[in-house]
Amino acid sequence: MFKFKTFGLLCLITVLASCGIFSNKKEIPQGERISVLDLPAQKFASTSKAKSFDISKPVQNADWSQTAGNAAHLTKNIAVNTEPKELWTADFGKGTSKRNLLLASPIIFGNNVYAQDVNGTVYAFDLKSGKQIFKTKLKPFNENDASSAMNGAGLAAYKDYVYAATGFGGLFALDKTTGAVVWSKDLNTLLRVAPSVAGGKLFVQTIDNRLFCLDAKDGSDIWDFSISAEDTVLAGGSVPAYDAANQIVVAAFSNGEIQAFNARIGYPLWSNNLINEKLVGSSLGINAVKASPVIDGNVVYAVGSNGLMLAISLESGDVLWKAPIGGTNTPLVDSQSVFVLSDNLELFALDKKTGDVLYKKELLREFSHKKRRNLIASGPVMFNSELYITTSLGTIYVFDAKTGVQKQTIDISSPIAFAPIAAQKTMIITTDNAKLIAFE
Repeated sequence: MFKFKTFGLLCLITVLASCGIFSNKKEIPQGERISVLDLPAQKFASTSKAKSFDISKPVQNADWSQTAGNAAHLTKNIAVNTEPKELWTADFGKGTSKRNLLLASPIIFGNNVYAQDVNGTVYAFDLKSGKQIFKTKLKPFNENDASSAMNGAGLAAYKDYVYAATGFGGLFALDKTTGAVVWSKDLNTLLRVAPSVAGGKLFVQTIDNRLFCLDAKDGSDIWDFSISAEDTVLAGGSVPAYDAANQIVVAAFSNGEIQAFNARIGYPLWSNNLINEKLVGSSLGINAVKASPVIDGNVVYAVGSNGLMLAISLESGDVLWKAPIGGTNTPLVDSQSVFVLSDNLELFALDKKTGDVLYKKELLREFSHKKRRNLIASGPVMFNSELYITTSLGTIYVFDAKTGVQKQTIDISSPIAFAPIAAQKTMIITTDNAKLIAFE
């Protein structure tokens, strides 16, 4: 199923995170994948030399309960087995096709892995054996809706429930053990991303830039907020980050804005934008934000699709630093550094406090321009102090997080849909054809 290749020399390999475009027609937005390789290259004002930095120690996590691991999207350095071996594989329904994109990344909660296919059907598998626990086919609210109305948008888990979002605004709370639907809610608008949940609150962001805050227990409304929508949005999208201790939720929208809200009442606290003004007017400049923001202490880290990354004070909204980096993947925040995969085929390590470049690796230069245009890449995530980046070519590239030196590749037999997830020292890879591959 897979094989390892180890390199003694540094190989400059990178991955383009391609995007998809949604239409606003009354059908599930499937997206046309476009390239950002032609965006003008940006240069950093800072010319400071790279300095040494430390990586946090690997820590074993119990769950990967939602997109980017947890409600704050802060995973840091996760412990997995040092020599992972394939443990099991399992199919979960229908994967990516010409009509549908697989949007829902799997999650790990308790002893189970949960996955959602393009038809919205939710599957549960035992984390250690791969045995199927349940399969729940969700039903559309409107019987006249086509089956595509149930396109899976994403999953999250909290306490006794697994939450599943579907294409035409359906939100379902499933019993985590049996898969039975406990409650459901019709939001009457298109959904393209997974919910986020913590502290009894469930956050759902819609394609038309509405943010719902619901009671995680019964789905009742707490508040909702809306801003102007954007005609062009990306396949998938940004998932809100939530600091439950301080009751602050941060959401990035398709018009390029990033906003923080008082999670108790929905009052806006501050707003910034993730748009590089130098790229405004570019034929490929897209304001929509796909990368999810990350909350680490009193700082929010966010990257936009239009050539700008910001570090923002969670409390005040003040910009602490900015960098001319555009991307569609959620940045990885560690103890002293931030790692981000840009749309210009670069893997960056940035100083967490200043935004200075610690190192920059130009990747995938051995591929033709045409081939790089069509690549989809995900990551990075960090396991055992190594950065993992996956591609739609079916390859996982592994780099030393401290130096950026490539250490190995892992070849999978099928295109990979998402960055790996991991919990309880078990790593899960998801392929485009709706297959889970577990390594331990």
